[in-house]
Amino acid sequence: MDKCRIFAIASNHPDPMNRYWGLFNKWSIEEIATTGVDVKAIIPRPFSPPFSKFSQIPKEDLSGLYPKYYPRFWYFLPKRICYGLAGESYSKHVGKFLEKDFSVPDLIHAFHTYIDGYGVLNYCKKHNLPLVITAHGTIEREISSWKNIQPKIMETFAYSSKILCVSNDLARRIEEMGIPKHKIIIVPLGVSLERFNIEKKTEFKKIKNIEKNKIILFVGQLTEKKGLRSLIKASEIIFEKYGDKVKFIVVGEGRFRKEITKKRNVIVMGNLPPEELSDWFVVADIFILPSLAEGRPTVIYEAMASECPIIATNVGGIPEQVKNGYNGFLIESQNPDMLAEKIIYFLENENEMIKMGKNSRKRIVEEGWTWEGYAKKIVDVYKGILKEQ
Repeated sequence: MDKCRIFAIASNHPDPMNRYWGLFNKWSIEEIATTGVDVKAIIPRPFSPPFSKFSQIPKEDLSGLYPKYYPRFWYFLPKRICYGLAGESYSKHVGKFLEKDFSVPDLIHAFHTYIDGYGVLNYCKKHNLPLVITAHGTIEREISSWKNIQPKIMETFAYSSKILCVSNDLARRIEEMGIPKHKIIIVPLGVSLERFNIEKKTEFKKIKNIEKNKIILFVGQLTEKKGLRSLIKASEIIFEKYGDKVKFIVVGEGRFRKEITKKRNVIVMGNLPPEELSDWFVVADIFILPSLAEGRPTVIYEAMASECPIIATNVGGIPEQVKNGYNGFLIESQNPDMLAEKIIYFLENENEMIKMGKNSRKRIVEEGWTWEGYAKKIVDVYKGILKEQ
């Protein structure tokens, strides 16, 4: 096969104004580009007023491992009502951009089912192009509540050559929608082990003046869905038993920020750049994710790469990452007492905490859950599709 030419379509991707948004897509595409695939990233952005900082996003950025292009489309609000219209605008404007500025590629890879997959569907149909979709689970799990886009998602699935699911759980759900099994491939996301300098845990703790504290880390949106009520209640239980000896480091933004900031043993960091976040993963003794629903969270991969034991809810693809009693514990959602109980177990059994943390990183290596392993699987998918053309 000659050098494969693809368009990577990813509206959820960093840009000059949103440097840390959708980093997992950036890392995915970067690793694919290192394999020799000719990648052009199409990163659609909503039209914005001239006085908005988002109007400063350039039309293109040719730096880095792959060129990035930022066509505009109309994005309508409120999302719950108008998301379907945004898909039509995306299809029209991005389709025109692709026709005008580029020759037709060999294949298109949409990094989200909707709005990206549907947004290039007409272009793919016109040119009889294979369409690969990465399904992450958020919108696929909630499809029944999105009546205005449900038919668009099903139409996109019907046309697609392959649907790459980040977890076994998501693959089962999509198959239950009536999608043929031969279209569905499980391709977990990855992590870069080099980002997490585990040898410097003691040094980083000293620098941050927390060498005498046990650190419990949470990374995610501060929302109901991420289990913030359980986190808040568990932090109160832990404070009652250990006081300030145990610190909860909370990274993220959301409507629970004000409430959780009031807790004496909680430090809310807000959103952090990747390099600073990596340091917090390294200094963490325990990582928690008490979500009500998940796909297969990249933050768990990052915690595993940092030799953290995990305490997370038994939902979505998390049980595929966390082996109960091996590299952490699976708990019930909305059960703060169980969350606190498992935290206390680790605090009282440090040898087990360290052992399960080492098992976390060991599992990343054994399963090949790295970006390098991810890219190899993706390129094999591309080759298989194009071989059948």
